[in-house]
Amino acid sequence: MMEVGIRRNREVVPTRNRSDDAKSLSSDRKGNEDKVTNKTLLSDPDVFAKYLQLLFNCMVVLSLFFMVGWFFYTIKLDVDFKVEQEKIRRRLRIQTCKDNYINNECAPELRVPALESLCDEWLTCINEETIDLNTINTSTILWAKTLAEVLNSFVESISFRTFLFILLSVTVTVVVTNVTFGSYRVYHYQNND
Repeated sequence: MMEVGIRRNREVVPTRNRSDDAKSLSSDRKGNEDKVTNKTLLSDPDVFAKYLQLLFNCMVVLSLFFMVGWFFYTIKLDVDFKVEQEKIRRRLRIQTCKDNYINNECAPELRVPALESLCDEWLTCINEETIDLNTINTSTILWAKTLAEVLNSFVESISFRTFLFILLSVTVTVVVTNVTFGSYRVYHYQNND
């Protein structure tokens, strides 16, 4: 439905309804939205650079988590090995006490007075139950000892300069990569404006 138009230079220019204006505005907006959402990963270098930077940073973080996890896993294996060694050592000690008690005839009716104190020690050793080495206190002590051994062997075998070089190399690599991606985005924005 057309309304009476405005006169310009002896021509009548038809005007549109407000509903027609609203329709054209909404179609313009949809067109702009389609242009924005149709950018693909490969067609927009800025989006590609952001995803590449995100991928790089995720790989760095995952590598760090993997190394820390592996470090604690190997320490756990060492602690488990030491717990087993301690159990074997205690079992052997108890077995040695049993053998000494039997071989020296330490039964109360056969006991020689000179061996009284030794027989009592062997009997105490035999009656000791194998203490559970998986208790929190024992486990914590073994963890601390193992961690101290690992750190001491690491510090002894690597010099301060080597450690500093590795730390600086990793830091510089991460910083330079992130700065490069950031400057690329700035360059991309400046050239597109």
